[in-house]
Amino acid sequence: MKDEKSMKILHASHLYYPSLGGNQVHNKELSEALVRHGDDVSVFTSNARNLSQLERFDPQFIPLSKKEVVNGVRIRRYSPHYGVHSFVFGKLGKIRGGHKLRELFLKAAYEMWAHGPCIPQMLLDIYRKKPDIVMAVNNYHTTTYLCYLANKYFKIPLVMTPAFHTQDEWAQSPIIYKMLESADLIICLTEYEKRFLLEKGLNEQKLVVIGVGVDCEKFFVSDANKFRKQFSIADAPVVGYVGRHVMGKGINTLVNAMPQVWEHIPNAKLVLAGHKDERFREVLEKKKVSMGGMYRKNVIEFDEISEDRKKDILAASDVFAMPSNTDSFGIVYLEAWASGTPVIACRDTPQETLINHGQDGLLVGYGDEKELAASIIKLLQDTNARASMGRLGRQKVQNNYRWDIIASRIREEYQKILESNNSCRN
Repeated sequence: MKDEKSMKILHASHLYYPSLGGNQVHNKELSEALVRHGDDVSVFTSNARNLSQLERFDPQFIPLSKKEVVNGVRIRRYSPHYGVHSFVFGKLGKIRGGHKLRELFLKAAYEMWAHGPCIPQMLLDIYRKKPDIVMAVNNYHTTTYLCYLANKYFKIPLVMTPAFHTQDEWAQSPIIYKMLESADLIICLTEYEKRFLLEKGLNEQKLVVIGVGVDCEKFFVSDANKFRKQFSIADAPVVGYVGRHVMGKGINTLVNAMPQVWEHIPNAKLVLAGHKDERFREVLEKKKVSMGGMYRKNVIEFDEISEDRKKDILAASDVFAMPSNTDSFGIVYLEAWASGTPVIACRDTPQETLINHGQDGLLVGYGDEKELAASIIKLLQDTNARASMGRLGRQKVQNNYRWDIIASRIREEYQKILESNNSCRN
C-alpha cells in the first residue's frame, strides 16, 4: 500500500447497478462512499441486468457497458460464459451409467454454477489489478470463488460479505464454508447472521457485524401528499409493500391478510410495488380474482418503480409490511424508517436482530396471516404508536445506518487487515 490514508480496493459481485437489488445497492453505495474517502475503488461484475441473464442466453439481452467510471468507481463488466451451464445441465446430465458419481458431481456443479456467472477471465484481471484488498459478495459462488483463488495463489487479502439467506439451500453448501474459512474477515449484516455462522463453526475473531446503509436525506424530502393526491387516497390509511413479488418475501401472506384488515378498516389501501417474478405472477392474479371488487377498490399496484416513486410510497404509507424470510438484511426497512414509517417483519429471521419489537416496529410469524392482520390493524388504529415507532426508527437509521458511518467502519476493518499483514511481513 503506497499511502497509509488510501487503499486500492476491489469489490466483486455477480450484479451491479443499474441492476436493482439489495446487494447491488449495497455494493454501489459502499464503493462510492469509499471513493469519497479518497480510496481507489474498482468493481468487477457481470454485464447482466438480472439473475436470469446469468443462467442462460437471453436473445433480448442488451449488455451493460464493458467499462465505465461512475461517481469515481471504475467498473469492469464481463460477459457470462453459458457453455458451462449447457454442459453441466445439458450433455453431462444425459450421460448414463455411474449414477451415484454423476449425481455427486452434478450436485457440486449445481452449487457452483447453477446461477453463474461463469467469468474465468476475472481471475487474471484480479492478478493484473493487484489490489490491496478484495471484497466479495457471496450470494453467487462463482465470482466469490475467483476472489478465493486470488487470495490463495496471489496472497491478496480477502474480505467476504456472505449476505446469507439462511433459509435457502445454498446457505448449507460446503463450498461456501471452505471459502469463508480462508477469508481474512467476514462482514456479517446482522447479529442473526453472525450467530448462524458461529453455529457453522467459523472463527468468531473473523466475524464483525456492520450491516448496510441508507442515504437518509433522500427520504427526508419525500412527498406523501403528492402521492396521496395523485391516486385519490386522501386521508385513508395506507399499508405499503416495496419489494420483489416472490413467495419468500411474504407478499402472498400480506395480500391474504388484507381482507381481515378491511373488516375493521374498510377504507385501508394496500400499495404493492416491485418487480413481478413471472413464476409468482399467476399466484397473485388468482388472488385478485378471488377478492374481486374488494381488491380492485383497495389495492394500488406498480411493477418497476423509480427511486422517487419508492420514496413517495414509503412516505405515504402509515405502515410498511414485508413479512419476508428471504432477506439477509432488507435495506427497504431502513428506507421506511428514514421516511418515519413503522415496519412489520418476521421473527426467526435476520430482521429480529434489526427491529426492536414494540418499539420501532412489530415482528410476526412467517406465513401467519392472522397475526399479520392483527399487527396491521393495531398500528393503523393507534396514531401515537405509529408516530413513536416511526420516530424511533428514523433515529436508529440516523445514528447507525447512514452510509458515511457504514463506509467508515468497513474502511477501518480493511485498514486493520492491511496493517496486520504488513506487520507479519516485517
